[in-house]
Amino acid sequence: VTAAAGGFSPRTTMGGASVDVGNLAELLRSVGVDSAANPAGTNAPKTKKETETETKIFSSLGEGVTPPSEIDASVEERPPRSDGLYSARRTPEHESFVAFAGLSDFSDEKSLPFQWDGQLIPRLSVLGKTEATSQFLLDSTPVILTGALRQWPALSKWSFEFFAKHYPDSSVIANDRAPARKQDMVSGQPQRTVHCSVKEYVEYVRQCKEGLSASKPAAPFYLNGWHAFTSHPELLSDICYPGSQSLLEDHTPAVLEEIDKVLSRRGRGTADKLWAHNTDVLLNKVFVGPRGTITRLHFDAHHAHGWLAQVKGKKLFVLFPPSDSPKLNPLSGEQTTQSPIDPLRPDFTRYPECKSASLHYAIVKEGETIVIPEGWWHFAVALDDSITVMRNFYNAFTNVKGLVEVFAEGYKKVSVKR
Repeated sequence: VTAAAGGFSPRTTMGGASVDVGNLAELLRSVGVDSAANPAGTNAPKTKKETETETKIFSSLGEGVTPPSEIDASVEERPPRSDGLYSARRTPEHESFVAFAGLSDFSDEKSLPFQWDGQLIPRLSVLGKTEATSQFLLDSTPVILTGALRQWPALSKWSFEFFAKHYPDSSVIANDRAPARKQDMVSGQPQRTVHCSVKEYVEYVRQCKEGLSASKPAAPFYLNGWHAFTSHPELLSDICYPGSQSLLEDHTPAVLEEIDKVLSRRGRGTADKLWAHNTDVLLNKVFVGPRGTITRLHFDAHHAHGWLAQVKGKKLFVLFPPSDSPKLNPLSGEQTTQSPIDPLRPDFTRYPECKSASLHYAIVKEGETIVIPEGWWHFAVALDDSITVMRNFYNAFTNVKGLVEVFAEGYKKVSVKR
């Protein structure tokens, strides 16, 4: 795999080895950044402003939720306002789910009432790292790993009550539409956001389940993209981090260290490992919500691969391949690439091209992980009260150029003075 194709040369295998700095410098130059232009000496310490700049650049990763730097500021400055949780409203996508659920109890995965001829996403229990990279990342094929969470303490420890007991006062943000869309302003139904505590949100989920909340049959609020591991790093051990998905070749931490060294023109072995670790942790998020919480159709930014692990409950995932992008009428001007197509109730009259799109789907059960290669469109809806861990990641032989470009483009726009 050549640098131009978005990966490193095969001779720089990263399964524990370091990335070839020369190759990474070549990637940086290919997107317009020459680290040699940095006037700093090879051993110059990183300034606070440099660190803040790198973090700001990186915070654009993810599926369009509020960047973690903004979340941290907003939840500290604003007191919780949990009353908004009980003023829910109807949304088109939630009404589609209610109608879809009325046609199926989701007990038979093979006969869900889609308006496409869908293909089930394959399941595998045993898979080698090299095999996973070649068959699913290089070949761009989604897969469900059925045994990947066996060692996770989270599988037995985590629950809604667990979070309420251990982090009752932790401030979080819940949304009734996700990801956010500028296009929603046109329809008059922009995303509504509520600031509350974890304890208040868990009580809200309980009331939704018991039918006590006014949100039924309205769209429930969704704790999507919670940076729980940044706020509570002790939770990382519950997902066996690093290496949460031992069956996948995830080279993100090593690439981040090399990016730091190249962009700051440091000598080998002097990367800011703490910054690389903290930045890598940002790629892990928790999604919590009651039945009916929805992630609308989109694909992840910056060519990121992604995996989503079901710790509690089941979710229906609907995917479309990157080649179907023109058929899905991508919305312009959004933070992440999104589609107006509702996979549960498509409007073939308004969007006739999407009728020929290739739908792939699966109900991901508790203890399973779905792997979504870069560029694949995905939609998800919780079929139960649900806890999901999500991670974006980069592989040296497939999509690493996307991670390099995040920083390269940022450094071309932001002037860092020492």
